[in-house]
Amino acid sequence: MKGNSIVHKYYIVFVSLSMMGIILMPIACFMFGLLRPCMPPTLTSVIYLKCKSWDDHVSTGIFFTTCGAILLYYLSLSVVATAAFGITIVLDYPTEVKLILVELMKSNLRGARKEDFPWLDSYRILQILTDLHNSVFRHPIMSILVGSVTACESFALYTLITSSTVVSYSVLVLFAAVGVELFVVTVGPFKIMANPFVQSVELLHSFESMKGSKLTKRLVMSFPPSKLTLGDGGFFDKATSLVICRPTCLLLFC
Repeated sequence: MKGNSIVHKYYIVFVSLSMMGIILMPIACFMFGLLRPCMPPTLTSVIYLKCKSWDDHVSTGIFFTTCGAILLYYLSLSVVATAAFGITIVLDYPTEVKLILVELMKSNLRGARKEDFPWLDSYRILQILTDLHNSVFRHPIMSILVGSVTACESFALYTLITSSTVVSYSVLVLFAAVGVELFVVTVGPFKIMANPFVQSVELLHSFESMKGSKLTKRLVMSFPPSKLTLGDGGFFDKATSLVICRPTCLLLFC
């Protein structure tokens, strides 16, 4: 297939931010483990019986404090790396491939004759990619992913709003980072995953204006748009990110 198969800039930016998160988040957790050994989620916060508050600096020695910080570093590294791989590679990379495929078909369709139906085999490849993508994120995997993002973001924002005068500044920074990260996930990748549906609908409308045999037209009419399932019978479209943000607001203010 001829055309410019170029990866979109926003995907490159998102991958770069994910790599930065994999590097910076474990370092931040390591520093929390050293400077705040009594603050969750450090393991030493449940080991040291002398911890009376999150800001306590118990005299347990640099060795045990460093060991707890190292354990927290590897724990955060595994969690962040797994989440980044799942969202960036497993979730968003197939979406990016589908977008490139649709845009190539649309660009090549402009120079085609009205009586031809080019790139029907390419659209069949798009259908196969969509089916494979949906088979990976079938119910309940996608529902668990969306629900986890909603619950974690609500918890982080609730802590920021209600506990700003109680918890320490370092805790507020931690929950602010979590809230911002999950908000970016909601309005970023979740918004991107709706693009193949929108682009494929426009492509199918372009196919309808082409001339050809009745059998070919019936084949084109049978083509469904590229839909990524939400796991509950719905699929990602333009308003999905707003729909996902709605439960967050309801959990936050109820």
